[in-house]
Amino acid sequence: MFFLSVRAEKRRLLFSVLSVALIASMLIALIVFPASRTMISSTSLQNEEDIAAYLLRCGCTVSLPPAEVREVRLPDRFEGHLADYEALQQQAGFSLAAYAGQPVICHTYALIDHESGDGAAVHLYLLDDRPIGGDITAADGTLLPLYNPSSERT
Repeated sequence: MFFLSVRAEKRRLLFSVLSVALIASMLIALIVFPASRTMISSTSLQNEEDIAAYLLRCGCTVSLPPAEVREVRLPDRFEGHLADYEALQQQAGFSLAAYAGQPVICHTYALIDHESGDGAAVHLYLLDDRPIGGDITAADGTLLPLYNPSSERT
């Protein structure tokens, strides 16, 4: 019979075990909680043409120039009707709650040939020229999710 005996200090052994456990838990967390839904998109939208092309990938044909561009501050907490709005964002693959309290730029465009009729609009929220959220307001005022092409997983 063969026995292997290793002599190691208790501290060194404990450090090694804890290091392996930490690395394993980080890998599990990355698999279970992928960051793609809460991280800012890598798509940089520098001008109106970039934004229009991005919205086209989202399924929206817009008329240029935008109807409105303004800075808005996201709420600190998404509670009440804002929780419903955050649920709409998450349905589309976005999460504004990840950027709570931050100032963002909201671009509003009129939609061309939207199924809900004339008067439909799309709102796109940008932080550092990157899309972090958005919605479609149908002609009757109903809020609809804006499809997020960055949320697709392969």
